[in-house]
Amino acid sequence: MRRLTLCHAFVLAAVVGACRDGALAAGVSDSAYVSAMVGLRQVARDTMLLDSAARVAARDSILQGQGLTAEQLEQASRALASDPERAATLWRAIEQRIARGPGR
Repeated sequence: MRRLTLCHAFVLAAVVGACRDGALAAGVSDSAYVSAMVGLRQVARDTMLLDSAARVAARDSILQGQGLTAEQLEQASRALASDPERAATLWRAIEQRIARGPGR
């Protein structure tokens, strides 16, 4: 009976883990986080946007394009602090997308 209970506990844990929707924070998927961070890093590197108002507008447009707010992005970043392995995986994805360049 004890073995059966352990087996059920293991199966339940596996099912719960498999059902994780990938959200870092409310409404923030891994892919939306990566896309937003790629865009934000590109804006930060763009020397043509010397005007701070233009940078703010670009940042807001990038977030809006992913359906995110600055607050949601911050919450997702804080959530990643408690999951270093996931953070490293996402950071690698961000770096790879930046290395490929726009539109690739």
